[in-house]
Amino acid sequence: MRRAAWTVALLLLAGCSGYSTERLTDFPGARTIAVLPFENTGFRRDLELRLSAAVARELRARTSLAPATAASADLLLTGRMGAEEVPTILDEAGRVVQQRLAGWLEVRVVERATGRVVREERLGGFEEFRPGTYGESLEGSGTDEWVRRLAERVAQVLERPL
Repeated sequence: MRRAAWTVALLLLAGCSGYSTERLTDFPGARTIAVLPFENTGFRRDLELRLSAAVARELRARTSLAPATAASADLLLTGRMGAEEVPTILDEAGRVVQQRLAGWLEVRVVERATGRVVREERLGGFEEFRPGTYGESLEGSGTDEWVRRLAERVAQVLERPL
């Protein structure tokens, strides 16, 4: 009975394709990473700081790379970003009912010691929200969700094999 239970458990685990208990792809010889503040080419103040912090949290949670300072890290993650708000739905009086925060992020991972670019990617995304709706605002739900999703995509970029 015990053997049958283990066999069923192993079959169930094998059926979960795409899931793994392993961390993201390791960069050969790299153990640490520094996420530098992104350059913001847009007009939204401090959005680059929120995005840099979210990327650092995501990498800390999902990779085996330990956080480090720019002076001591094996890898440096840098980037440029921009974002803008665009009304997407107006009511009969011309008031904004729904808005979209849309933006992009160019990320670059560089070996600090050699200056060699290990990874380079341009990502984009948007988040829609309804200003004036309880719990929804540009500063709250719109920005938070946009930042979270973009940070997840940066971690996914590092998942891909070199």
